[in-house]
Amino acid sequence: MLALYYEGGMSEPKILEVLQTVGMQISAGQLSDLLIKQQEGFHAEKAAVLRAGLLSSPWQHLDSTGTRVNGSNQHCHVLCNPLYSFSHTTASKDRLSVLRVLLAGAMPTFQFTAQAPALMEQVGVSPIWIALLTYHLEEGQLFTKDQLEAWLAATLPKMGPTVRKGVKDALAIAAYHSQTECPVVSLLLCDDAAQFHALTAELALCWIHEFRHDKKLLPRFTHHCTLLQDFGQQFWELYHDLLDYRHHPDPVQATALQARFDQLFAGQSGYQPLDECQERTRKKREQLLMVLSHPEILLHNNPAE
Repeated sequence: MLALYYEGGMSEPKILEVLQTVGMQISAGQLSDLLIKQQEGFHAEKAAVLRAGLLSSPWQHLDSTGTRVNGSNQHCHVLCNPLYSFSHTTASKDRLSVLRVLLAGAMPTFQFTAQAPALMEQVGVSPIWIALLTYHLEEGQLFTKDQLEAWLAATLPKMGPTVRKGVKDALAIAAYHSQTECPVVSLLLCDDAAQFHALTAELALCWIHEFRHDKKLLPRFTHHCTLLQDFGQQFWELYHDLLDYRHHPDPVQATALQARFDQLFAGQSGYQPLDECQERTRKKREQLLMVLSHPEILLHNNPAE
């Protein structure tokens, strides 16, 4: 309950009400002292739970959802696997905020490593800016947020805010992968939100989230309704066959499932909005079929949801 209070999930009066319901006698003053005094032990325990959870598995679930904290809109991030669950609330849900979650709440640092140029390209920084940064920065150079802001302003003052954000994201990810304070996640299972991209070596996407794009389609003609209905049936048949594959992995079956994916998302139904959805899904082939190389993972992100 104390954790729910700190994450904005339960008010102090509600906690008091619940405790009294189960027969625990505690005054409002005692509860207030527990919540606002000597919190260091709770925070240390929370960080220890996360580190143990990260060490328990190379893959993790992650999801972010809007939440209200003291009357303001913030975002609660849930990081978990079948063995633990960790939540952390931040003011934003961008990549730097997600990195804070992966770092047990610590502020990200920024480092130019050998991996940094490829990360900058991955998050959309143009080759010209990558070349300039590679020229000016030395490998291993480490910054705090304020130090990096000052360095960019002094060295590359013409860099716009969009490029600057991409550079900061890439250098923060590079620093995350080189730090040793917190175990680094190898594979993240999540939805397709942009803030989750490029954080880990591998990314697996949720099939349930992916189908929502098709479910939102509103065909006007009977023929198109039939095409969408048939597609949905084949989508979930493939999904259930992938579930079966998890329990009995087989290279021959993996090849067959890849071929079925390519056929299903070929984008040739004749119903244009559906074909456009299929084309977008086809570009996520590797992430949606990650279970073929990692049968230990799930096909959905429901535990974090």
